[in-house]
Amino acid sequence: MSSPLQHAAFAAAICVINAPHVHLLTEQQQIDNQPHEQLRSKMLSWLRGELKSEANFRRFFDEFAHWREQLIDDDSLAYACFELTNAALYSACESLLDQHDGDDRTLLLGAIDDIHRQIESLGGDGDGLRHYWQAIQDEWHLLCAQIKQRPLPKTYFQWLGEHDVSLFGLSE
Repeated sequence: MSSPLQHAAFAAAICVINAPHVHLLTEQQQIDNQPHEQLRSKMLSWLRGELKSEANFRRFFDEFAHWREQLIDDDSLAYACFELTNAALYSACESLLDQHDGDDRTLLLGAIDDIHRQIESLGGDGDGLRHYWQAIQDEWHLLCAQIKQRPLPKTYFQWLGEHDVSLFGLSE
């Protein structure tokens, strides 16, 4: 991946596909997830070319960053999935707003691998989930390897909508 937009599309896919983890943890812990939901919506609107105001987008990004700082970290698998999803959202938006080149891609991939190992150590299907993740990456590459500018193609958003199971096997 070379462009900030490609990185943003990659991180956005991680965020959107793993949204069930945000819903699960915030519901279980009675956390208001509105800053996450609003920023995810703004990010997708930005990628579609619908949102034009960078100031508006940045305001929601700043609110999300403040909300994220207030969260109480715990050592559970559920929190790791939740935090990965938040990190992916942050990374996607940072790439879009600041045109950074996605140097944290390695961190996102490492976190996904760590979670797959944790699932496997608990008796889950780590190999199956890794194959699912590889298939998603292959599909993403076919859709996004050549993107150069916003808006992203409609096929990208249709593809996102087809994933009703997270990278870790959770569905809505």
